[in-house]
Amino acid sequence: MRRELATHAISGKVYNQARQILSWWQTLIKCPKCSSEIPEDSIYCKFCGTRQGKYVTEEFSVAANDVLKRVQELIHEGNITRIVVKDDTGKQLVEIPATVTVVGALLAPWMAALGVVAAIATKCTIVVERRV
Repeated sequence: MRRELATHAISGKVYNQARQILSWWQTLIKCPKCSSEIPEDSIYCKFCGTRQGKYVTEEFSVAANDVLKRVQELIHEGNITRIVVKDDTGKQLVEIPATVTVVGALLAPWMAALGVVAAIATKCTIVVERRV
């Protein structure tokens, strides 16, 4: 039992030393979705599966009655990773992932949710995340 604990303690120490060496040798970045540290050259986050790369974020302030129309225009433009609709206080109301925008049948419930948001909120901010 003691030998196993000693081996475990040594392997933990070796692991930490190896991690320090790797972090010095390999630049780590934070995943934009889950904030886990991953190597800079990663294509996907090994923790949440999010595709890595450069993202550009755009924000649009629109009146609540124009939210639905503006989101539909953005979806038809394409090249969108994520759409987030926030109210005037900055609280996130709806998040539409890119996979939903590709499949039209899955888009109907999101549009219904946007209609409800438009009825409740007075002014909204649409945050669009695009992959470069």
